[in-house]
Amino acid sequence: MSDLKVFDIVEKSYDPQAPITGMTNDLFTKTSILRDIAIVCSLNNKSSIVFDEGKFNKQGEPTEAALKVFAEKLGQYDSSFKRSADASKIPTAYGQHLASKLNYIATLDFSSERKTMSTVYKGLVSKDQNSLLLKGAPERVIEKCNSYKRADGSEAQFTQNEKKNLIDQIQGYAKMGLRVLGVGINYTGGKLSDLNNSNLEAKLSDLSKYGEYEVGGTFLGFVCIKDPPRDEVKGAIEDCKTAGIRVIMITGDSKETAVSIAKELHIIENDGPNISFTGTEFEALTPEKKR
Repeated sequence: MSDLKVFDIVEKSYDPQAPITGMTNDLFTKTSILRDIAIVCSLNNKSSIVFDEGKFNKQGEPTEAALKVFAEKLGQYDSSFKRSADASKIPTAYGQHLASKLNYIATLDFSSERKTMSTVYKGLVSKDQNSLLLKGAPERVIEKCNSYKRADGSEAQFTQNEKKNLIDQIQGYAKMGLRVLGVGINYTGGKLSDLNNSNLEAKLSDLSKYGEYEVGGTFLGFVCIKDPPRDEVKGAIEDCKTAGIRVIMITGDSKETAVSIAKELHIIENDGPNISFTGTEFEALTPEKKR
């Protein structure tokens, strides 16, 4: 995976219009994978962006809203799309443009066990073909994918060594305090290639099968999000320490991201044995050690 491309967005609001550093219309057109990434970030997503009281705001989870905004920013460079109205009137116009060409089938909601979410649409590849859009914890998305897509649109089979190297690279970003999400698509729908309104309930009633339904796709890339602590948090933690109160941080972020944030807030000075735990590691502890 030597052609990994990195783009930066410096944005502290939910404004869908700010530029992407290094992105151009020509580059977007030549890098066909970018449109697929935008499709996953926008349409495999339950959030929305609204313009209210003079500013853009989220509706839904902050991480999902950030992905929605990212997709809208990518849309600025898609020559097949042109805003018909000011962004304040239709903040998610690009997402609507992408969705207008597809038929929604179903969503496999996120679960803490799978650490992924997926949505099935018809029409991405051909009129009658299902495709499954996948996002979630990057290591889970990578594990589920059999191939990866290069920037030029060609595909290559994933080797175990490539998967390991990519996960190691992603953990480097997580150690910088970034929340990282992987995105992928199963273009043929995999085990849900025949999903339709008539068999929807029968196919999706067993939530334990959702993980296997998501296997076999193509990895597209990963998105890193910086979610800085509020300004008042560090002072509040210092006050707790002064008062002799032990501060414990519980988060849905990866262990690497959590440790970085905990250091930034001075909750811990260094990581090590019995300092940070994943949920699985913590549940394996004896009651005495949990204290």
